[in-house]
Amino acid sequence: VGAHGSPSAKVSNEQVKFGTGAAYFDGTGSGKILVVNGRESLKFPGDVTFELWFYAHADTPQSGDTFMSAYDSSGDIGHGFRLGFSNSGTKVFFSCYGCERMGGTEVTLQTWHHYAVVRSGGAGGSVYLFLDGVVDAAVAGSHTTAWNHNQKTVSIGANEDGSGGFRGWIDEVRISKGIARWTSTFSLRGPSPPSFNPTPAPSFAPTEA
Repeated sequence: VGAHGSPSAKVSNEQVKFGTGAAYFDGTGSGKILVVNGRESLKFPGDVTFELWFYAHADTPQSGDTFMSAYDSSGDIGHGFRLGFSNSGTKVFFSCYGCERMGGTEVTLQTWHHYAVVRSGGAGGSVYLFLDGVVDAAVAGSHTTAWNHNQKTVSIGANEDGSGGFRGWIDEVRISKGIARWTSTFSLRGPSPPSFNPTPAPSFAPTEA
């Protein structure tokens, strides 16, 4: 994990969920993101959980502000994915090849929220969106191709090309490959110890268990 382009994404203690700092993004676009380089371990053929905490700045979110993405603005999302604000308002939107769903809740700005995307039942299974531990949306029968089949760079705070820059703080990002952590309402708890276990689930930074 590291800065991509101009290092305006930085650790800030102005807003902190756990510990002493969180990643701050100024929303200015190209070159202002953190990335995880594309690799085989970032291809998701079955169960998977994406989760993070975010704190949106007081400014009204811009169209398509992005929390996490394996996508750029060239046109076709391909087999990538994108998690962030919808094109209007403050509902969260998740898109992937063959699966698009908007959350049902307008997110309150200037407060910390936990968001999770879970695919359960492998390729072709159900996809659940959770806001603060409560089901925000669900869709059955996701497409049968692996998410991020092309192993695109996974970006935090913007799309790979810098579009869709998020303004605010992001903390406790975790990708759990091979694990569908929740399929119904769950209780939020404190951060887990940091771990990296590629079999079955690579984990990036501590987060909610």
